[in-house]
Amino acid sequence: MAFKYNSPTKQEEEAQASLRTFCNYVEAWCRLTPEMEHLRELQEQLNAFRCLQGGGNVDDFGGHFLRGNLILRTMAELPLDRMPDLATGAIYWAPVQAYYALHAFGLSVLSAIRHSTPNSHYTHSSYRRTMSEKILGVLFPRPFNVFCSGDPYENSDCTLENLSTRADSVSSFSHLSCPNQENLDLLIGKSLIGTRKYFLVERYKEERKNLRKNGKKNLNKQIKKDIAIRHPKTSIIDFFYRLRLRSNYEDPDMYIHGRLSEECSISHYNNLVQIVRSFSLLCQNIVQKKVGKTKFDLLMQK
Repeated sequence: MAFKYNSPTKQEEEAQASLRTFCNYVEAWCRLTPEMEHLRELQEQLNAFRCLQGGGNVDDFGGHFLRGNLILRTMAELPLDRMPDLATGAIYWAPVQAYYALHAFGLSVLSAIRHSTPNSHYTHSSYRRTMSEKILGVLFPRPFNVFCSGDPYENSDCTLENLSTRADSVSSFSHLSCPNQENLDLLIGKSLIGTRKYFLVERYKEERKNLRKNGKKNLNKQIKKDIAIRHPKTSIIDFFYRLRLRSNYEDPDMYIHGRLSEECSISHYNNLVQIVRSFSLLCQNIVQKKVGKTKFDLLMQK
């Protein structure tokens, strides 16, 4: 009996392309992140880290750090080695959990160094902005100190910090290219520019509403450019927040219709876990330096 092959629908093709794109981005971030011990050494060489003074209070950050550690431990303990078939379902929720782990660990740092910390779900934008402006650029090594700023719709006005590439090179590079040692910076730049465009579209919508209240119809090019220039730097935390929104609210079909193989699902899941684990190490180093190793070890025994 002959079997008829059904070509993928347009929806399935788009979902597969979207999922492959985000998998490539996550893999690029993971592969550009050094091994844990080298990552620690890079952080310890930073002037701002060396200048950190003690005097922090465990009560200020303990809850945030323990929450992040619990999320990370839950992700890391999924028994994919014994039950690999779990991976195809786990990648639905893993991006969401990965962002909330980064959020919790980041809040622990902000609390430990006595920055004002957002304390509700309505202040994710404040958290992301504070981490970009006050923390990632001075206390975290590459690739966590990589940023995109300026107008992502104009290559000449878009800046990529701490990457060995420029916006014009990124714009002509395919997001579907498989990550390799030569194109990691390009893929990461692509992920940040795309993320910046995503959040600017939301900003433009808000500004249009304000203009219409005042009897005006639309935004001109100069207003858009001014908004883009003033918009906070885009970081890895913004990228993970965007991935969390796509997974949780805006495009769950990306996972349903763009399903990965078991092997690719395991790889994607492990990449997410490794990025969170690396971020947690850097946050741990900061809070431990603020309160001392003895107090930090007591906290981790809870």
